Amino acid sequence: MQPEKRLATEEDYKQADLIPQDKRFVPRYDYEDPKPKKPEKPKVRLGYEHIEHLHRGNKDFERAICRDDFVSKYSQYYNIMQFMHVFRSRNGLRSYDPLPEDKLNAFIAEQTPFESWQEFLVAAYEHQATTDEIEALLDRDYQSA
Repeated sequence: MQPEKRLATEEDYKQADLIPQDKRFVPRYDYEDPKPKKPEKPKVRLGYEHIEHLHRGNKDFERAICRDDFVSKYSQYYNIMQFMHVFRSRNGLRSYDPLPEDKLNAFIAEQTPFESWQEFLVAAYEHQATTDEIEALLDRDYQSA
């Protein structure tokens, strides 16, 4: 049963004054900054050149490495499929259309803390890769030089 609704009386105001100011519940509103801040970009050890062979050789590379926790942490989307769907719908693209790299980079810069699609992929790969996998790619680069 809900309490009866009524207007506040003088007694109610006196009771409220007895509660210290710091103990009162006051909802916090941030009117100055309505846009959520982008999370800080992670520090990556690899460059795109380290994972380019993996990306070029696998058409589903984005889905394989962009885990849901990474995408939701660094963007407002739940997963890479939703992220790409929004990008494609904004640009009038179908699922089989090639992605215009300049527009994709602009979308990445707008929606995430990363500047380019390649930087996004590198960070996503490092997020899901083990230390041994990262070391192997770094060693591969060292040995080929």
